[in-house]
Amino acid sequence: MRLIAVEQRFGPVETQIPVETRIGTRWIDVGWTRPRVGIEFDGAVKYTDLAAGDHDGVRRRERERHEAIEETGWHLERADWSDAEGDAAFVRRLRRAFVGRWRATAG
Repeated sequence: MRLIAVEQRFGPVETQIPVETRIGTRWIDVGWTRPRVGIEFDGAVKYTDLAAGDHDGVRRRERERHEAIEETGWHLERADWSDAEGDAAFVRRLRRAFVGRWRATAG
């Protein structure tokens, strides 16, 4: 995701950005602090909790985490391996995520 952001000239990108939420500190995989746009990468293992076997619980916790981060004013785009291969639709979604956000967060 970081490489795509650089190749597409989205500007300097940060990794592992801490965000204070109502459920504690959570980290965004890749993003831009000033416009509060982030990318969350869903790898092959993300929704598999083999030790607990609690697939629904993993999804529920991830949804709560995502919502808590967005409540702080962040916009998150989710990405997976197909997006990481340079999917044009993902790049368009990411570009749309930036629209109006620089002005809204400046100050």
